[in-house]
Amino acid sequence: MTLHIFVEGKDETLFFQNFIERCFSKYDTFQYFEYIEMPDEKVYEALKTVIEQKNDFIFLGDFDFRDENRLNLDDKKKEIIKKWRLHSNKKNIHIVLNEIESWYLAGFDNKFCKGNSQINRTKIKNCIDTQIITKEFFKHASTKSHRQLITYLTGKRKQQHYNYAEAIKRNKSFERFFSDLKLSC
Repeated sequence: MTLHIFVEGKDETLFFQNFIERCFSKYDTFQYFEYIEMPDEKVYEALKTVIEQKNDFIFLGDFDFRDENRLNLDDKKKEIIKKWRLHSNKKNIHIVLNEIESWYLAGFDNKFCKGNSQINRTKIKNCIDTQIITKEFFKHASTKSHRQLITYLTGKRKQQHYNYAEAIKRNKSFERFFSDLKLSC
């Protein structure tokens, strides 16, 4: 059975492939749509096809604190519902607080966060509250480029340091995602 996953871009796809797919016991294949790079009409058509065929899907969007007019996760969800005409599919929409990089860091254990030379310990002393993490913060917290850091964090040896229970504690949107989808890893 296939799960169709609409994500903003490559970083989200890599996160799901390396850390989330294994939590979905019901699915054996995953199809990703990186919608930021797609024309809106193509995204809408892909969503429409998936919905009409009654296929399972999730739609993931970033919260982005930079928008001062946005009040909460539900407001962002309403924005997505309106833009993509997903009125009858509210349960399929999930919001990342603040950006996907916050979910990457949320699950790494304290030993990894405190003793990792790839992450600037003066910028991220630990991974206790990752909800403020943005791509920009993430980029400045490392000596590596953004792509190099994502590649480093998704490496097989790093996956053993990812603790889902800790991630749920450290990021409300990650907790909500796991709870809404009744996931366990």
